[in-house]
Amino acid sequence: MNISNKIVVQNILKACLNNRIEHVVFSPGSRNAPFALTFDAHPEIKTHVIHDERAAGFFALGVSQTIQKPVVLCCTSGSALLNYFPAISEAFYREIPLIVISADRPKRLINKGHGQTIMQTEVYGQHVKKSLSIEDMESIDRQDEIFEIFSTASLVPLGPTHLNVHLEEPLYGSEYVNIIGQEKQQFANAEDQNLISTEVLESLAGAKTAKNRDIDLRRVTSLLRVHRENRQALQPYAVYIKRQWHLFQNCRASGLYRRLLSMPQAAITDQGKILPLRALAGLQRHPCPIFR
Repeated sequence: MNISNKIVVQNILKACLNNRIEHVVFSPGSRNAPFALTFDAHPEIKTHVIHDERAAGFFALGVSQTIQKPVVLCCTSGSALLNYFPAISEAFYREIPLIVISADRPKRLINKGHGQTIMQTEVYGQHVKKSLSIEDMESIDRQDEIFEIFSTASLVPLGPTHLNVHLEEPLYGSEYVNIIGQEKQQFANAEDQNLISTEVLESLAGAKTAKNRDIDLRRVTSLLRVHRENRQALQPYAVYIKRQWHLFQNCRASGLYRRLLSMPQAAITDQGKILPLRALAGLQRHPCPIFR
């Protein structure tokens, strides 16, 4: 796909994919054009263009509240990101995960009389959980900090974060790069090698909290589809699926249920039988049919 040739933009795209960002709301301008070109080109991300920043902020707030996942807001430099402030403050107090990506002029040009230039670093103050400001060429050395901006929004208590990016001109350079999320790459590698990598299993081992249940379910069922001969190694995660199923029975965790139904493939039972996950629609009041 043709995306921006700026490494910082490509690294931010990777962070979005690795944190399962599905929606990006743009308030378009010249300075954030590299982000617009990149996100719009990627098939796993749905972009929304809303010119009025205040409206865009509350639109993203509503999307995040509906899908129960972080949503990215992206704007150009200057006073544009100040118009996000009402939605950001509401997201902070209502614990709704939003991630603001603001394009900015290079640091050397700030307070030098250039148009659309304000002091954007930490502009939201204490109304965001975490903020970071990076230069165009710093992203290689500060990649972990970029990823932390995205992961922090999903940590309890949920809330907004802010990533400010100082972009150098030219802004419209592009190149053909195929970028996929880390998790999808792990599964692709596992399919090619026909084995379960230690990294994939270790990534599952520490992620059994309620807030991560959707990620666990998708990871586990994807692994099961590929590694039928390794059911015993994955049995602890099967127990976790069963526990989450009973959570659905007790408190109607509709988000989990919709996630199960959205998986187009099948799960493997410990008897080696294949059960289509969509069949669960008719089994709401029955014991968990997976790994029983």
